[in-house]
Amino acid sequence: MKVRLYGFEIESTSSSVSIDDLLANLHSASGTPDTSRGIERRIYLDSKFHKGYHLGLVVTVKDQKRFCRLENDHGNIKITVENLKGKDKLMEFNFFAINKNNGIGIYQHYFQSCGVNVFGGYLSSQHKDLREKLIEDDIKKEKSSNGGKLSESKEKKIRKKHSGSLKFSPLVRKETLKAILDEYKRIKAFEYEYSTLDVDSQPGVPLGKYVKKKREKLTFSRDWSVKELAPGIAKTID
Repeated sequence: MKVRLYGFEIESTSSSVSIDDLLANLHSASGTPDTSRGIERRIYLDSKFHKGYHLGLVVTVKDQKRFCRLENDHGNIKITVENLKGKDKLMEFNFFAINKNNGIGIYQHYFQSCGVNVFGGYLSSQHKDLREKLIEDDIKKEKSSNGGKLSESKEKKIRKKHSGSLKFSPLVRKETLKAILDEYKRIKAFEYEYSTLDVDSQPGVPLGKYVKKKREKLTFSRDWSVKELAPGIAKTID
């Protein structure tokens, strides 16, 4: 299993909900099931074990009751189908750590597990939920002190007070694209997507006039080396 480590940074533009507030809430609700994205995930966070870092784990619960196992029976390979028992389920996990001083973190990812941007989406959603809860509480207080009434201007003022969002930004390397590509042993394909206000439609292509986005994938022959492909890809991006 090939594991990659991705850097990220979180920053709050809200004066009501800071990064510390968000992570304190995650710590208190550690391990609570979240099914908001159609799949059960649990985010575990420990803020006490390490002095300088919040340490966490994302657990993805798979809705799957069967799995295949490869057995070696005295040189004979057998594939056995196993059934999980009772309420047992398969799971995937991703570790992460966040610096307590600057909000910069690292995320461990492997193929088909929860992606770093998906993880960021959960943090953003929880940040939004905290702000919405503050808005709801302030509206209730205002109504209780004014006979159950709340003017439109007062509600706008409350919402503005708790405005803002969480900025989740994957970190990128400072090297040029060519320098990064030069480190690869092999480049199999290059895929890119772009949006334009006016897409060129070729004559004789029935769908040309309907296109809003265009995606192209270039697959390279094994005969071409990284040394030959890297400059061309970098020049294409430029």
